[in-house]
Amino acid sequence: ASHYEKLLGHTDFASARTNVQKAIELQPEGPDTRMLLAEIETVAGDYDAAIAAADASVALGDMARSYAWRCMIRTIANRDLAEKALPDCNMAVQIEPTYPDGLSARGMLYERLGRHKEAIADFNAAMTLTGRAVIPIYGRAIAEKKLGMKGPAEADFAFAKYLSPGVAKWFGTPEMLMH
Repeated sequence: ASHYEKLLGHTDFASARTNVQKAIELQPEGPDTRMLLAEIETVAGDYDAAIAAADASVALGDMARSYAWRCMIRTIANRDLAEKALPDCNMAVQIEPTYPDGLSARGMLYERLGRHKEAIADFNAAMTLTGRAVIPIYGRAIAEKKLGMKGPAEADFAFAKYLSPGVAKWFGTPEMLMH
């Protein structure tokens, strides 16, 4: 199981938070622990805490990853999409144009905003960099379906679910999960 699948299956968020807070106390200048906290809070559904942890990671200098994750959190939460999420995604891609998570996050956002062709372009770029990454495959399937590309969409949905049966959870709201 992938790192994200393990997080999605985790339910003892209080224990996870406590452990990460201890790590932050031991290494207060480490952005990695802040990003781990952002991931935990996102999976737990506490988007305000997740964004705050990503903010702290940005402040500590972990730029592309933190901007991409903050964009993804806002996209999953369906919050401040055009005002804050899009600038975060664009900043992640500007800082590191070959960062697949930045491209995937922006693809998710474009999909949420109904910009399906741009979403497919970002998902394709992310897949070029990573190969079989499940988020861009599933995201591309959603965009393809909405553009009426039934065959490619069905193939991508099947492949993404084969790679990670829980992938739909990363796309947030029920209307994005339907296919």
